[in-house]
Amino acid sequence: MKKRKMPLMLIAILGCLAVACLLLGIYGLVLGRLDLLALPVPPGLFPDSPYWATAVARVHVGDDRDSAVRALSDAWFHSECGNTDIFVYGPNDPNRATIIYVTSYEKAGTRVVDSMGTIPPEMLSQYEYCLPESLRQGIGGMR
Repeated sequence: MKKRKMPLMLIAILGCLAVACLLLGIYGLVLGRLDLLALPVPPGLFPDSPYWATAVARVHVGDDRDSAVRALSDAWFHSECGNTDIFVYGPNDPNRATIIYVTSYEKAGTRVVDSMGTIPPEMLSQYEYCLPESLRQGIGGMR
């Protein structure tokens, strides 16, 4: 009697497809190019800031970067740091300012917004090169 090898072959093929889909999904998430990132921001995830609420109302995932920069042009400071734009609102104090970031990627010759959020004071040192001197001086432990 012949053993049935088809189920084992089918399982192997399905396993390979599952691994390929998983790797493709991770690749897409890392590059920020999956529509999963276009989900709305859950309430309460970011600080209760009128600046943040205004930014969320003005800029959406999928908008072109230039229109996002224009929409947030009322920030007292803006810096382009690679694929991330930094906008500073409120007081010139790193512990009280609302610092909003907008990331984008290249799609068909246009930069497209793929995420946005706020930078908490304890994370500002990671963005030292993007911040104005007045904020850098106020961050503890920074030159």
